[in-house]
Amino acid sequence: MMILEILLFSGLMLYGKHFIATILCSYVYSTGRSPVSYKPLWNVKPLLTPDITIMSVGTEIVCGELPDDAWQLHLNHNWDRNIVVEETLKFPQLTPQPEAEQRPHKVSFYVDKVEATEKMNVLSQRLAKRGLDVKVIYSSGIALDVLPKGAGKGQALAYLLNKFKINGKLPCNTLVCGDSGNDVELFSLPEVNGVMDSHYGCPRGQLIGDSCNQSSSGGAHGKPSPDQI
Repeated sequence: MMILEILLFSGLMLYGKHFIATILCSYVYSTGRSPVSYKPLWNVKPLLTPDITIMSVGTEIVCGELPDDAWQLHLNHNWDRNIVVEETLKFPQLTPQPEAEQRPHKVSFYVDKVEATEKMNVLSQRLAKRGLDVKVIYSSGIALDVLPKGAGKGQALAYLLNKFKINGKLPCNTLVCGDSGNDVELFSLPEVNGVMDSHYGCPRGQLIGDSCNQSSSGGAHGKPSPDQI
């Protein structure tokens, strides 16, 4: 799981001859897990309560307890889950992840690292021919996720930052932390600072080079342990 720390200046207070900024800190958890597999973590690890949760590799956003329906509508563009399932059935090397990880805008598999790059390329091309704009993400050396092209952890964060900006609450600082292929695009956002652990998933050079992520218009991601997502 990747944690975002967003610092917000809520206002200025006059103290003597000095202005003191009141700083609020918002926490955003971003995970590859679905809501079904994410919630049990609270019974295992002592996590802070987030203000916003990004789940299912950036395909679901929940503010408090309320899902962001506008984000879901945005992801519908050039996305047809039935076509994705139909095409992926043609790849016997792809082993479906548990049903709990299959989401409206995410179709997930396990695949051997040796097979991953080739299958990602071919799958992306086939889905593009079917008229879909998709992103295929491979991470942690085993998990492959097919998402709408506009989805992903980085895209979800960019969407949230834009919402903050529209509401006049653009963060003064945003810190992201990640260690896997599905965190790659977070580090490409110009308005954020990043902390990266290259111990898991793709090597540091691959993360920076974005070689674990492709899109069709094609992408790439793998079976992470709970601590890796």
